[in-house]
Amino acid sequence: MRVFWTLLVKEVMRSFAIPIQTLLTPIISTFLYVVIFGVAMGRRLSFPYEVDYLTFMVSGLIIMNVFQQAFQGITSSIIISKYRMNIVDLMTYPLAQHWIVLAHGVGGMVRGWFVGISLWLVAIFFMKGMAVSPAVFLLSSAVGGLLFSLMGTWVALRCKSFDQVALFSNFVILPVLFLSGVFFPAVLFPEPWRTLSLYNPIVYVVDIARYGLIGVTPGNPILVCLAVLSGILLFWGLGTFQMRRGIKLR
Repeated sequence: MRVFWTLLVKEVMRSFAIPIQTLLTPIISTFLYVVIFGVAMGRRLSFPYEVDYLTFMVSGLIIMNVFQQAFQGITSSIIISKYRMNIVDLMTYPLAQHWIVLAHGVGGMVRGWFVGISLWLVAIFFMKGMAVSPAVFLLSSAVGGLLFSLMGTWVALRCKSFDQVALFSNFVILPVLFLSGVFFPAVLFPEPWRTLSLYNPIVYVVDIARYGLIGVTPGNPILVCLAVLSGILLFWGLGTFQMRRGIKLR
């Protein structure tokens, strides 16, 4: 297991070695979202919850950044390793493939978790009611970040370039996140998007993470656990399968 921890620490330290890209970029993008959407549109919306729209949206942006950074961080790490031709070194590690995949997944999760906690701490200073149940937020964001990081690990192992990763990110990740109730409650979506959002498992992860931040009632917790656990096992298995095949590792 020493090799596992070594690989995990390597991935975590790689993120902390570039603090501007890791932390400053999400803070700036979140600020722009707040200015453009929160302030401009918040006054015009009839909102169904006790919290105001700006608080609702900021909580969603924090959660979205956790997932995005977990996915983007690990995909960039693996693709860069392919460009440098040292990705094949993973095959020589005295460690089973599923542990290698899990080490990358946890490393990406830590990056997303760090970004989310940093944004949350910044939001606490400027907004009220952003710390209803910190333990729920920390746990749900960590588990959701692990899901997206394992997804990113599998995608990066299959892709040969950043362009292919960007294709998946633009046509899969962004629609899934935007239809998960990050900016608006899913019940306010027009049809058919409202019905489609019911089959989006990320909706339930966002709901329970948002409950930890602002106390908005989450969905069925059992459904959340089943959806997240199934996704984690699925992408962990797909990543392990891709690693064992050894195809597209260069």
